[in-house]
Amino acid sequence: MSEEFNPLTDLEQTEDSAQYLQDTLLNAAEETDEELIERTKYNPYTYVYDKMFNCPLCFIHFAASVGRHSKTRIIKIDTDLCPHYEPFNPMYYGIISCPNCGYTAMISTFEYHLTDIQMLTLSEQIPKLCPPKKYDQVRTISDAIELYKAALLCSLLKKGGDAEKAILCLKLSWLMREGNFPSEELDFAKQARNTFMKVYRNLNFPVFGMDEYTLAYLIGELSRRIGDYEKALQYLEVVIRDKKTPVRLRPRAEDVYHMIKTAMQSKQQFE
Repeated sequence: MSEEFNPLTDLEQTEDSAQYLQDTLLNAAEETDEELIERTKYNPYTYVYDKMFNCPLCFIHFAASVGRHSKTRIIKIDTDLCPHYEPFNPMYYGIISCPNCGYTAMISTFEYHLTDIQMLTLSEQIPKLCPPKKYDQVRTISDAIELYKAALLCSLLKKGGDAEKAILCLKLSWLMREGNFPSEELDFAKQARNTFMKVYRNLNFPVFGMDEYTLAYLIGELSRRIGDYEKALQYLEVVIRDKKTPVRLRPRAEDVYHMIKTAMQSKQQFE
């Protein structure tokens, strides 16, 4: 992302966001109708700008849209750490795609060096599987889903790291939730969970801003969402019992843990 989503950092912003919403409501009461209309006009082009990138596959220099993170606020965070923003979702702009060759990757890794073998594989397969496409400066959720899928495909083709594939699957599950595609949301959540478990076993932290406790929590919550309660409890217990767990994370883990216990008890009553 160059500003990759950091769950712990963004969790700390929720109180500021709540205060911002409260202040906005109070100020709105004092505005005239004309002032209110002018202030609430939404112009998406004010939240994005063009940035130049160098493609590591075909070596062209091109411009792509990037979201202005400084203009967003987090208004809610789901239990799987999915952030909800206003006035726009900067995750739409977290992927860069070369309009010439179609190579696609996260903004934070796009310009990373590719080996000769990776370049050969990508050059042969991208035209067949995800041909290059030029996107508008302002992206839709359909654009975002398409781009994240293309980035995941390129990661698989170049045999990218598990952490990269896991974070792409996680964000695809978030986008599927926003787009109301529940079946695909669960599919990508399961892929993210399974790949994050591989990352966790390697104990190579941080992982896109997440320490081992945050990742254990995330694996537990994703396991709950896909119905694997046994695995969910296993990872959440690690977070709850370890004294080194960040203060803001333990209550979240306890809440999810109790949700699972309640669901399991309800299921037993109907069996």
